[in-house]
Amino acid sequence: MRILLLSLLAPLALSWCDKPDETIYGQIDRGVRWELVSLGGRPAEPGFQIGFPGPRQITGQTSCGPFKAAQEAPYPWIEIGALSSPDKGDCKDPRSHRSAYLALRTMGIADVAGDMLMLSDPEGAAELVFRRVGSEPAEAEPVRVPGDVPEIPTAKAPQTSGATRQRAVASPRVTAPARDNRTAGPVILLDTDAFVVISPL
Repeated sequence: MRILLLSLLAPLALSWCDKPDETIYGQIDRGVRWELVSLGGRPAEPGFQIGFPGPRQITGQTSCGPFKAAQEAPYPWIEIGALSSPDKGDCKDPRSHRSAYLALRTMGIADVAGDMLMLSDPEGAAELVFRRVGSEPAEAEPVRVPGDVPEIPTAKAPQTSGATRQRAVASPRVTAPARDNRTAGPVILLDTDAFVVISPL
């Protein structure tokens, strides 16, 4: 009975694992960061960023430090849970940072359009507009330093003197056969420098 129950539950578990994430995390590239550019139609001071590093997660950064919260609503809805405080001592965030931090809890709709992310409340009374600013740095590939790979020695040509080089390029000398008195006609001796015709005696 137990084996039968496990065999029935296994396909369901696999299908659940293969199911794509339905939150905003499943709609954007991994590791993307978004920087606040406007709050309620007004420009925002730079430096306020948010990201979605994993399913059902949201993280952020203000000038006073990082914060994080849970986010489990399916896209295009967004529901941000209790935010951890970014305050550090007497740090003072710009006004737009503080307003955006407080407004995040009221956001209910998310809209991703290219490099822009817009968060708004259900009534449309508040709107946070973010621009994509990049991704988390990827692990750098190792850089090969000259000398890591041993150089393959190349064979060098043997050193030769001038006289040796001249002998190497000179034409071969053809030696005339021994003279036979019975041979009629002139005997020709070939030399690399000149042709000499030797007449019979």
